[in-house]
Amino acid sequence: MRSRLRLTLSLPLAALLACGGSTNSPSSAGNPLVTGDYVFTISPAGSAAINFTGALTVTGTSVTGVLRYSNPNAACVSATQDIGFIGSVANGALTLTSAAFSSSTATLTVQLPLSGSSGLAETAGGTAVIAGGSCALASTSLLAAYIPSYGQSYSGSLTGPVDGTLALAIAESAADADGQFPVVATITYTGTSCSFSLTPVTGLVSGYTLSLGNGTTAPNSEIAITASSTTSPINVNMSVFAGISCPIGSYAGTIH
Repeated sequence: MRSRLRLTLSLPLAALLACGGSTNSPSSAGNPLVTGDYVFTISPAGSAAINFTGALTVTGTSVTGVLRYSNPNAACVSATQDIGFIGSVANGALTLTSAAFSSSTATLTVQLPLSGSSGLAETAGGTAVIAGGSCALASTSLLAAYIPSYGQSYSGSLTGPVDGTLALAIAESAADADGQFPVVATITYTGTSCSFSLTPVTGLVSGYTLSLGNGTTAPNSEIAITASSTTSPINVNMSVFAGISCPIGSYAGTIH
């Protein structure tokens, strides 16, 4: 997915050109659950949604995971803390129990198989309860979503200071120790009067979210990209700063 240029994308999910990332689909693989990238969205009544996001590793009926907890209603634990989970698949359900975080323990129960879609994610319903500590939560409905790999090539038209075509090629690797998926990308913009190409741009995928660039060395120092795969078609907003041959300003459009 780099220089002092910034893009914001909304990308669909795909399982192409990945390098060991979450490449399989539970339905296409014929399994109720596969190793990969997951989001567990908890929806308390009258409150903003809460998410556990990260990677699950499935070995037979045994499941382990590293997830991070994001609760806009109460900052009971750091959003960057890795939380280990262990669990199993039995009687058509996945049950995951966390290690303690802020003296709390979470139990997530998902009714399998994953099917249907939320965007292009495969989903299933269930419940979540967090017992004890400052993160405590009564039993609440959740939506579990399996997020296929971002590894794919995208292209489309943008309008801005210089209209043109954006091409984005992404390769995604297996999860790291934090339950996030490293990615490497090439970004090319071909405008009517300017163009640039940046590679390799590195970043991470966590749940629905892709983040690229925004580092300290070129080309990551030249670009920053964020993307959300919750919507389709792919909406793109690109802000260009100093250091790119195309004019400073905001660019917008769609890619697919």
